[in-house]
Amino acid sequence: MLGRVSTSAGTQGCRRIAARPCRAKGQVRARVAGGRFRQVPLPRHRVEHEVEQLLLLGHDGLGKAAAGLTLLLFLRFAMVWVGCFAGLLCGREEIAAQAGLLVFPIGMVSNVFVPIGGMPGWLRAIAEWNPVSTVAAACRSLFGDTTGPAPTSPWPLVHPVQATLGWCVLLLVVFAPLAVRRFSAHGR
Repeated sequence: MLGRVSTSAGTQGCRRIAARPCRAKGQVRARVAGGRFRQVPLPRHRVEHEVEQLLLLGHDGLGKAAAGLTLLLFLRFAMVWVGCFAGLLCGREEIAAQAGLLVFPIGMVSNVFVPIGGMPGWLRAIAEWNPVSTVAAACRSLFGDTTGPAPTSPWPLVHPVQATLGWCVLLLVVFAPLAVRRFSAHGR
């Protein structure tokens, strides 16, 4: 049964999957993916509208959208070095998996889910200077959000792109050498 997908559903896609020689795991993945697409019917005009919105991304066009995606990739690159260093500090993968829960509050104390205006003063200060808040504000501005920051916002929220670039460079300058030195010390 694992080497061949059952055709009891009677759909043409399942018959094509069953007729092709491949591993059982690949057939199961294809069956699940095909089932998801059958369950969510998308009319053609809806798909064309979504593609148009993806290409235009507001009124600013593809250039700012590409800049926003590049900014996200740069932040991800910097965070990979932080993760490498943290994983090397933990030693065992079970401990590293549990240590990942410590990152959870960083995302929660930001302007991603709730406006920071209603937070207590000490929590608002943390959220205003949080790198997650700055990258969210930068992406909002680059993807066409025209609301902008409040007039009393601190520097990272008034200049979110520059602040995000600064956070990325700071994380890279600090954690890339630390991770490389820690990795070299283990003799791997």
